[in-house]
Amino acid sequence: MGLLEPLALAWLGLVPVLALAYLVRRPARPVVVSSIIPFRMVALPAGARARRRPRFDWRFALEAAILALAALALAKPYLAGRLRGTALVLDNSALMQAAVAGQPSGFAAAGAAALGRLRASDGPVALYLTAPTPRQVASSLAVAEAAAALARLRPCDAPDDPEAVAQLLRGLLAERRFRRIVFVSRHRLAAPAPRGIEAITVGGPQSNYALTAFGLEGGGLANTALQAHVSVANFGLAPATLEVSLEGDGKSLGRTEVRLAGRQMVSVRFPAVAAAQVYRARLKPDDGFALDNVAYAVGRQGRELTVVFVSPTPEHGASLALLPGVKVRSLAAASFSPADFAGADLAVFEYAVPRIRPPVDTMLVVPPAGDLLFGLEAASAAHLRITEWPQTDPLTESVNADLLDPGAGEYFLPHRWLRTVARGARGGLILAGRRWGRRFVVLGFDPFPYRGRRNLPLSVLTLNVLAQLGELGGQERLLRTGQPWRVPSGVTRIMAPDGSATGVREGSSFTPALQGVYRLLGPEGTVELRAVNLGDPGESDLEEVAPLALGPKPESASPPPRVSLAGALLWSALALALFEALLLYRRRGARAVV
Repeated sequence: MGLLEPLALAWLGLVPVLALAYLVRRPARPVVVSSIIPFRMVALPAGARARRRPRFDWRFALEAAILALAALALAKPYLAGRLRGTALVLDNSALMQAAVAGQPSGFAAAGAAALGRLRASDGPVALYLTAPTPRQVASSLAVAEAAAALARLRPCDAPDDPEAVAQLLRGLLAERRFRRIVFVSRHRLAAPAPRGIEAITVGGPQSNYALTAFGLEGGGLANTALQAHVSVANFGLAPATLEVSLEGDGKSLGRTEVRLAGRQMVSVRFPAVAAAQVYRARLKPDDGFALDNVAYAVGRQGRELTVVFVSPTPEHGASLALLPGVKVRSLAAASFSPADFAGADLAVFEYAVPRIRPPVDTMLVVPPAGDLLFGLEAASAAHLRITEWPQTDPLTESVNADLLDPGAGEYFLPHRWLRTVARGARGGLILAGRRWGRRFVVLGFDPFPYRGRRNLPLSVLTLNVLAQLGELGGQERLLRTGQPWRVPSGVTRIMAPDGSATGVREGSSFTPALQGVYRLLGPEGTVELRAVNLGDPGESDLEEVAPLALGPKPESASPPPRVSLAGALLWSALALALFEALLLYRRRGARAVV
């Protein structure tokens, strides 16, 4: 216990002053007399009153207590909080699933080690987890309850954020609410580690093989040959022979063997892969970290591609309806409104630009000058001449540039966020990039109307652009565990690989914590499939687990929590004053005057 304003105790000197006032006060006694002479005999001289024994009534006790309580309240007394209990920070990231042959996983070892420390402690236990984001899962558990909670926990498939975990530990140190802070992880604390944290490190260096990437290419409108590419890494020091197999919708699509030296990574391709919805790659032999021995990908899901075509000549867009699986809504530029984006997978603006940020992937064809949304700068030309045409870019692949005659159009100057894909004599001819969460392709020449085999190079280019913007070759973006993505339109629930479903809202953020295939569900059933794989390939390097750097203990650590008593004392003084006032009022009301 302590006082924040000890000098305020000087107000306690009012209590002796109150006692002196009671001593010198002449007591009032009602006396009935027949004359004034007996009345004078009753009155005592001042000296006699001073020699009498003081007699204090109940009012003095109340008033003295009120003064004492008020003085103590002004001194601001407090009770210093006592550090009690244990904060257990348990690493539940994907890394904790690794295990040496014949031994329990790192997470199981961490739970056993943590339980051993908890049994030697007293007070409540606060439980924290680190992945996919650091959070508190229990605030006040008995040791037996904490042991039961540890038995129910399972590690997730997402990596942890080292900086976020370090911030959590630094915050617990600064708050000084717990007598003990226990951190259990495969990461050790880097020196200099602050005092006050009991770190338990589980596991150790071990060899590991991993699939670090898995994706699909091709299979779009222009190229029907679908290819799968798999990246394989040997994080061990010794060379190894590994087998990579590929499945599509549960059926075997091929297998191959690769020989890797220590600390080597290679890429494996499976050409002419059969169409399927869900693909799975597997790596053998099995090792202590099974999570990175499997990876998932999804192919084209058979949905119809809806294109909004906006142009001063909307009849150009009608030619795209000849393509299988493509539905076109052609609109005149003068009548287009943002509401027309509804239900579209991508938009094409021919000789026009949107007035707002498009909510879908967009293709701009010979955009007019003076656009403020994209800020394109272009120079018109009566005839465009191609000088640079890459064959490795998905947009220009399989297009014979020698046979391509772009005709009239525009050369683009370098753009701040659109990269130049193909160039002409005076600037860029094809630009591509990402902005506002969408993809954009800009053409300086007009490929419409679509003519098919009558203009094969220009038709293949058109199909390449549509395939890239519509993701017709499969899921383009590599989704990782622990990395959030926005819920697309029309999705109300997301079903995880373990079968659990979560209600979501359009445009909200969703963070996957499990590896596998997620089903995005709408009111009428499945809308989309998304494959999610291990969040960070660096998690597979079990030979060198990075330490966690906390830095020194914060100098601005707050003092132990204090419980102020000033308010309670002040309210007690007011209550006694009110009680005295009520008693005096009742006594006066009961007194009769005769």
